[in-house]
Amino acid sequence: MKKIKMKFFSLICMMFMVVSMFAMPEKIHAAGLSVSASSGTIYVGDSVNFTVSASNGAGNINISGAVSDSVWLDNSSKSYNVTGSQPGTITISASGVIADYDSEKDINVSDSATVTVIARPSEKPSNNGGSTNTQPEQPKQETPKEEPKETKSSDSSLVSLGVSEGKLSPEFKAGTTSYKLNLPEGTKSINVSAKAKDGKASVSGTGKIEVKDGDNVINVTVTAEDGSTTVYTIKAYVQEKAVATLTMGDKKLNVFTNVKGAAIDNKAFEKTKIKINNTEVPAWKSEAQNITLLYLNGDDGNNFYIYDEKTQKVTSIYKPVGVLGQNLIIVNVPANLQTRSNMKFTTIEVDKVKFPGWTFEDESFKDFAIIYALDQNGKEVYYQYDSKEKTLQRFSNAAAISQEKYDAYVKEKENKEQTLMYVIYGLGAGCVVCLGLAGYFFFHGRKPKVKYKKVDIEKEDYENRFHIEKEDE
Repeated sequence: MKKIKMKFFSLICMMFMVVSMFAMPEKIHAAGLSVSASSGTIYVGDSVNFTVSASNGAGNINISGAVSDSVWLDNSSKSYNVTGSQPGTITISASGVIADYDSEKDINVSDSATVTVIARPSEKPSNNGGSTNTQPEQPKQETPKEEPKETKSSDSSLVSLGVSEGKLSPEFKAGTTSYKLNLPEGTKSINVSAKAKDGKASVSGTGKIEVKDGDNVINVTVTAEDGSTTVYTIKAYVQEKAVATLTMGDKKLNVFTNVKGAAIDNKAFEKTKIKINNTEVPAWKSEAQNITLLYLNGDDGNNFYIYDEKTQKVTSIYKPVGVLGQNLIIVNVPANLQTRSNMKFTTIEVDKVKFPGWTFEDESFKDFAIIYALDQNGKEVYYQYDSKEKTLQRFSNAAAISQEKYDAYVKEKENKEQTLMYVIYGLGAGCVVCLGLAGYFFFHGRKPKVKYKKVDIEKEDYENRFHIEKEDE
């Protein structure tokens, strides 16, 4: 019986222990952040290792102080090695927001660690009381410092390039090294000037340059301080002697047999030759457009001109240009087209290109103008130019009028039409009255008609009736 009781008591204790174990609350570890250092004190010149650790959570940690960094820690750590450069302290701080694994909540965390940096103690010679042989201090042999090598400039560009005659094409730019230059007939020499961007660079090929008729090549060489070079080339063409001179108004145009480089970018034209003053000269013809072109030289340089072979006269300039997305040809406006109502014939500048055209006299259209040109097919075209928006639009050639003036015009027209109707009504009424009066007088104003009847009467009765007395004989 006693043994049974002991076994029962043991069983109850075991059950109580098992229940207690399962009923015991689980220990929860909250997310945390820590910053630790491998040493609390170091000497100047020594290094110390800082470790930033995140536990039981993950998040982005910002590190500041002796180290600047941003790192993602997922229940992990990152170390940073820092060297003490001078006496003082080294501090690293860390802060951020990490998500707790257990509660799944974001927790703001922060921590820091500081290390003291001290000066390294100087070593003193030991003295044990015995005699010592003091050796004279050897002078320190200084290592000669290597002088830094001077870096030489490699800049071989120009800041200016100019000529005494003609005009460079295109305009000078430091990065452009090739130019064209047209010179008038009889030019024997020109002066070329240039200035290097770097004062230590040298320039050659400038000054007075001899030229001949036709093609000439002028090279201006810039040599940088380090020896590198850049060559600027000017291809100068001296106009040859004219074989004839034509006129267009008061403008004199010279004809040449050598028109090297002249070309028309239009498939409608074919290069040919025509005779002027019994001399064959180059020309370009378009049968479809019925246009003949000559490449002539005037005061404003070389250009194409329209030549009438029948009259043997130059009628207009012919200058292909591209402006605001349109390929147009500048030509002279015929005299019979120059006058337009309420407009002024003048020169219009569009995208730095000058066209003949018209401006409006009406202030409402002060930002607009009309230009005249030819299209690629040789047809006359009018374009309206908006100087404010910088746009071109085909012009219908209709008269332009502001809304205000249009309303006034419509009102005036209506008034005139109303007055005209009144006049018509008045004339109609007058005609009716006149016709009425004419009818009245026609029917009521005439004398009654007398009817006569022939009767036979005796002479005596006739004399008595009309009281005719006999005259005494």
